Amino acid sequence: MARHIQIRWLLALAVGAVLLLGGAASLNAQSASFDCIKAAAPDEVAICANPELAGLDRLVAAAYQDLQRRLGTAMANRIHLPFLRARRACKSDAFCIFGRQVAEIPSFRTLGVKIEPPAWLTTINTPDYNQLKKMLNVGECAVATVTEISYRLCAPDDANVCIPNPGSGSFVNLSNGISGVSYEKVEQIHRSEVGDPVIACLSEVPKDCPPSDDRGYVWGVTNQRTGESWQLPDAEHQCGGA
Repeated sequence: MARHIQIRWLLALAVGAVLLLGGAASLNAQSASFDCIKAAAPDEVAICANPELAGLDRLVAAAYQDLQRRLGTAMANRIHLPFLRARRACKSDAFCIFGRQVAEIPSFRTLGVKIEPPAWLTTINTPDYNQLKKMLNVGECAVATVTEISYRLCAPDDANVCIPNPGSGSFVNLSNGISGVSYEKVEQIHRSEVGDPVIACLSEVPKDCPPSDDRGYVWGVTNQRTGESWQLPDAEHQCGGA
């Protein structure tokens, strides 16, 4: 609860102060990346009424165009649309819109897009794994970096330190909480390095899972440094299994 209040307070400093100036006076056809005169959706109206949100909208739009040039429109959309959909779900809530705009910035940076947030922006909260599973549809993608490369199992030594077993398959973990596990060794994983940028696309969603057990999301991951890919589930067993 305390963390939630702190985040709301930080957003209030960045957004709320501008709202106090009067949103109607801020309406400007050039203030956002789209034509504010034609704005009809609640989130678009809120963006046009707030210079801070409009500035972030221009920033995200320019970064998205750069991403299109780098990856093509189809892949850029698979990364960008979940954030856009989440922003639209905010309706006219300026604090919510702010959070959705800012959350996309690390994805652009990880993929090499030069994007400089405004100096007043001090807090960036990216979606965690549970949020991603709600945000993404099958075929849509998230950007992350590799944080751990290991084997599926390990065994304790005399000092009770768990030593990875190279014959037990592969395990990989990403910065956004997405993981992959295999009973067989996946060479593409072991040719990756910690810190490599990757694009992880949702391939399959587990069905008919019991409460509090949704293991079995399948992710197709492409390492942007090596160009190699793998597709693995996030757990050894499907939901409801052992």
